[in-house]
Amino acid sequence: MGKVFRKLQKKIIGCYDFFNVKKYMKKYTCYLQKCGVHIEDYTSVGYIHPSAYLDPMDYSLFTIGHNVTISKEVMMLVHDFSIWNGMIALDPENEKKRFKFMKPIKIGNNCFVGARSFILPGTTIGDNVIIGAASVVKGNIPPNTVWAGNPAKQICTIEEFAKRHIDKQDFIQI
Repeated sequence: MGKVFRKLQKKIIGCYDFFNVKKYMKKYTCYLQKCGVHIEDYTSVGYIHPSAYLDPMDYSLFTIGHNVTISKEVMMLVHDFSIWNGMIALDPENEKKRFKFMKPIKIGNNCFVGARSFILPGTTIGDNVIIGAASVVKGNIPPNTVWAGNPAKQICTIEEFAKRHIDKQDFIQI
């Protein structure tokens, strides 16, 4: 029953996103904290799209820093049952048992995770990192870098990224 209530609560909070983003983030941050996610209070900066998926297997394995943007349909997993298949291959008797990886995900301050990206178990993303859309991210991502692809690879530093777009003047200030 608790799982159903949490899903319903998340849907209701997600409706605020259409009317008042600040109110949505305040309520959603509070909701995530109650679920066990280690997250900064998002009062004026940072955004997590309502369609972003935080693996409910163990919310306490998530740490999300200040001013983090998590875009539409991002999937973050803290568990993986693939080890079970490996254990069965070693010994068919292991089929009667259950095995899984459970590893934390940590996202530093001032990060952006692009739409439809996958953040896999055991990933640590440093401060000031941009993850491009549809990237598959695993491992330790150093601070001040831009990553993209499947698997995600470093594209450039955050300074090179910013300078390139300042030179092009291909953005607007809002």
